[in-house]
Amino acid sequence: MVLGVGESTVSRLRTGSGSARTHPDLTGRVAELDWSAVRSPMGTRRRIQALVAQGWDLSVLAGELGVTRKHLWRVVWGERSASDILIDDVAGVYDRLWGVDPVSCGVSRHQVATTRLWAAEAGWVGPLCWDDDEIDDPAAAPAGLSGGLDGPVEVVDPVVASAAALAESLLELLAAGVHPDVAAARCGYRQRESVIRRLRRAQERATGTTWLRLESAATQLRIIDR
Repeated sequence: MVLGVGESTVSRLRTGSGSARTHPDLTGRVAELDWSAVRSPMGTRRRIQALVAQGWDLSVLAGELGVTRKHLWRVVWGERSASDILIDDVAGVYDRLWGVDPVSCGVSRHQVATTRLWAAEAGWVGPLCWDDDEIDDPAAAPAGLSGGLDGPVEVVDPVVASAAALAESLLELLAAGVHPDVAAARCGYRQRESVIRRLRRAQERATGTTWLRLESAATQLRIIDR
């Protein structure tokens, strides 16, 4: 936090869009502040977003950082500035986890798939989209690829991302020995064929590992005797 108020308030005052009547004591202090000494939280947000895009849930990351999920959520969305300690801690967690599969650390495939879908819908990109030399630069933009541990993949298609999350949930249930009809029902479908059609439609727009996972789920759903 800068000057004891939220980052958005300081930003409005700095650009002249804030109200001097509302913050008469801050307007002059903002103008006199040495902004070169203020660390931008942009890289911190990007690192958190990239880990979430990889499948690391915010609750898990908050536990790693020793803060609450609500606190981390507000930092990510710019509702709260990041302290120097949090900036350093996030950088350390990012360096440690960006190449680690959350599943290998005990996070369920379903949770990973759901987290990745949520990140995709939010427009967040994975670690492979950021160069280490640019992730802290507010003017930098991510590469046009999103990616997790399987390497770069196509720009996120919401239809494919949603079906991929569904496929991961189905595969986890099927691997546990759940009958295909029951697995489909647990995922919100009355008929197994409806699920298969959705997976097949998404396959027409998917490539690489995503296509293979969709294919695996659709194929296994057709196996009646389990």
